[in-house]
Amino acid sequence: MRVLASLFCTALGFGLLVGPAVAEVTLGPPPAAGSETAPARTAPETSFEVSDRYTAQRRPRVTVLDFDDTNQQAISAKYGSSVEAMLVTFLKRKSQFVVVERQKLGAVMLEKERIQRGRVKVQADDPESRALLEKIDVFVLGSVTLLDIPTQQNTAPKMDDKTAAASTPDDEEENDAESAPTTYVDGGDSETSKSRAKKREAISGPRIEIDALLISRFDGRIISAAQRSGPVACLRSIVERLGIALEQEFLRPYYGKLTVTLKDPENVRVYLTPILMQKALDEEKPPVERSSTVTIAGDYDIVNPWTTDPTTYTIENVLSGWYSMRLERPGYKGMGIENARWEVRDSLGEETVYDRLTDHSLEQAKAEDRRFVVRVDPLKTEVIDGDKLKFAFIKEGGSIAPVVKRQYLDSDFARAPRRVILMGGNQIKLNQIERPDEYADDEKCDLFDERKPLLSNYGRTYVAAGQSFDFDSFTGGELIIDDYKGESVPVGNYRMALWEPSYLTIQAPVTVHAGDQNKSVKASLTRETSDLKLAATGPRPPSLALLEGRDTHHRIEILLDFSQPKEIPGIPVDAYTTSTDIAGLTGWRRTVDIPAANVAPPIYDTDSKKNKPQLVFASRTAPGPAPSVGVKTHFGLAGRLGVLSRRPDPLAVDLFIDPDVETILNLLLYGLTVRPGEAERENFSDALAEIGRQLSATSVSAQKSGFFFQRSVIPQTPNPPGIADRGNPNTTQPPSPDPFPRDPNHLRRLLAQKLEVIDLLVLDPVDMVQLRRSPEVAGIIARYVASGGSLFAFIASTGDYQGIVGGSLAIQSVSKPTKRFELASGEVSDIVAPASKKKSKVKARRPLPQLPDLAEPWRVIAYTKGGKGPRIIERGTRGQGGYVALWLDDPEAFRGRWGGTRSEVEQTRGNLEEHVFKWARSLMRSRFDPTFAQQSVCIDPSTVQ
Repeated sequence: MRVLASLFCTALGFGLLVGPAVAEVTLGPPPAAGSETAPARTAPETSFEVSDRYTAQRRPRVTVLDFDDTNQQAISAKYGSSVEAMLVTFLKRKSQFVVVERQKLGAVMLEKERIQRGRVKVQADDPESRALLEKIDVFVLGSVTLLDIPTQQNTAPKMDDKTAAASTPDDEEENDAESAPTTYVDGGDSETSKSRAKKREAISGPRIEIDALLISRFDGRIISAAQRSGPVACLRSIVERLGIALEQEFLRPYYGKLTVTLKDPENVRVYLTPILMQKALDEEKPPVERSSTVTIAGDYDIVNPWTTDPTTYTIENVLSGWYSMRLERPGYKGMGIENARWEVRDSLGEETVYDRLTDHSLEQAKAEDRRFVVRVDPLKTEVIDGDKLKFAFIKEGGSIAPVVKRQYLDSDFARAPRRVILMGGNQIKLNQIERPDEYADDEKCDLFDERKPLLSNYGRTYVAAGQSFDFDSFTGGELIIDDYKGESVPVGNYRMALWEPSYLTIQAPVTVHAGDQNKSVKASLTRETSDLKLAATGPRPPSLALLEGRDTHHRIEILLDFSQPKEIPGIPVDAYTTSTDIAGLTGWRRTVDIPAANVAPPIYDTDSKKNKPQLVFASRTAPGPAPSVGVKTHFGLAGRLGVLSRRPDPLAVDLFIDPDVETILNLLLYGLTVRPGEAERENFSDALAEIGRQLSATSVSAQKSGFFFQRSVIPQTPNPPGIADRGNPNTTQPPSPDPFPRDPNHLRRLLAQKLEVIDLLVLDPVDMVQLRRSPEVAGIIARYVASGGSLFAFIASTGDYQGIVGGSLAIQSVSKPTKRFELASGEVSDIVAPASKKKSKVKARRPLPQLPDLAEPWRVIAYTKGGKGPRIIERGTRGQGGYVALWLDDPEAFRGRWGGTRSEVEQTRGNLEEHVFKWARSLMRSRFDPTFAQQSVCIDPSTVQ
């Protein structure tokens, strides 16, 4: 109360200073005491008369005087001068006052202390001060009190039910938008009411209180008073709230109302700028454009923008008078005329608006121009009918033209992608009804709540592929175009998805500006990658496996230093031709297709949440294992190797043995991974053979080296890589999981794939019989031979074998069981071993297949002595593809139960096997070695080294 009393006394004294309407002016110093009164000179009359009403053209002029610091804390901190400066800044930038700076008043302010008989004594030789004094309508003065009491601001917004219901959905949507990394951020203020309250609550410190008075210059009356308080950290915001309270308290009698109606579009923002008088004072320039009303509240003030809601809005708290109007709506071209084009002239006491460009009065101006000039009347609510005034907003739009550069295929951005999906949400300008800008210059306290108008829910516009988009009828909401072809779309920010088959779909932001016409948007597309399972028929460093893409021409080199299949990650999807640089195999080619997951363009997921667009990508429903390809590095051997005289040593003779072929044949022909009785028989035979080798002091040396172990001793070493462990009882390795499928179709495909790297397939009589019962598997063997493969097989039963060997061959009968082993050389020499003096016999009786007639192109390698019946035959020419060698006998009879053998038989077997291996190697070179040239139609295997 003492503070208010002090302020009141000060105001009263100042009122006496500036006191009645006509002031007495004393020229020169006052007369000395006792002296004769000097003759008085007549001073010009000073008129302080003003109009009886303030308007936009005659706004009240105010000057801010010193604010007194009322206690020691305030004096020490000198907050009075800070409050004065902040208040001047606010009133000049954001109020409807005209601020006259106190420094320009010069000596006039000294008259505050010179009071004589209630009249101001102004020196006549100070006309500038006199003129300035006449301009001022009100003075602002006050006091500042600093309370050194730490406080915490607790100004959580107190919203009524209606306001809370209106703001909650909007705030939740903003939070969702901020938390989602792939969606849009709201175009307006991203803070919620809760976050603003927390920001205010976090401010703490000493408390400051400011009291202010607005005093009339004419009679010294206190026109209005205001008080605001809060933490010192929020000083500027507190001063701004103080200025708003003083302004509204003083100008309320001079306010008018203006109603704006406009049906289309909704939510149009209105801006008003006072039109200046022809001879406006410098202090009045430039006029402040206004677009919102501040409503005084308890803990914080509410800022409401002038926005039609949705089609009508009443503007309040504006001085009456003339204004130029500007209209804006996000997404549309603004409407209005420059405020500087208009001015108000006083003609015989009546104010008239003139067009400075044409020097015509408002009535003479064009109708399309004068519709933007409005008058606010304090006695009634003026109505601006936008539809009647033909306020037609033009929607702003543009178009884009995405171009891409595809990795491995394009050298520049030269082509449009196959599919463009354009997705727009709340960052389309049509959807952005923003909150007003932060009203306070100091945002950290947030003592103003800028309210965001509610926007109508326009829903979602989804344009599927094949449909057209109507730009003119689109008024807002989400916009999804599944197959964008360069149509005009509303301005704003979009998310764009670009798709090309076999490339990663990229999603990138894109901005459409007004007037964009096929604006180029560049994007680099990355090729999809996948894993490739690469197998090799044994390691072969330093040679390389070479892969070259059919479309991308991407070349990959992989060192052949592995024996087990190797996963190669990150291979660009394509169809790759696989080759190698191994001498003799440079012509080997295989193709592997690494399929892409992006097999079809993505489509918009119609179940996506609001403003969170998601895409649905087409993909394989049941992705299988990684594609695989085998690299041929060695001569390939597979099948029933137990029928050979000795198992070849892969390391010694540079070959690869694939044990999987035997297992696949078992599954296809017998339905089991191990043929019935085979494991027991081989284990027993191997054990007996080992005993015989240890007891025997003699050895049978190989007549020709290079393909087999020395037959005298088999080293006791682990099986070489690629050779299966045939149930060795001494092994401690646990059985590995069965890797083979059980689906017959899959097995047949797997067999054909395995045979691609096999050069020689060995089959026994049991397989040949079963193949006649399985034409699908027999066909795979026949195609293998026709493509250049080699087959070595035994036949011991009657039947037609043409479907297996690819040539006419039918066994119609067999002989009586016999142990005789009598062979004579046929067309190929050096195969049959010389006969011993004794009759050659095998270890068991067996019937011998009879083949009376043999048509070309079969050749006879060996006959049966006496009967001259073909016993070993072969077929192979370059024109007919592969090579087939058949022995019409049962190899199970060649060895005894305890492992005994006949030297003549074993020598013949070894000679024949070497002959067959040479044939197979010759065919391998003819297929895969470009430098290999045959000199004759019939291949001579003796020329092969």
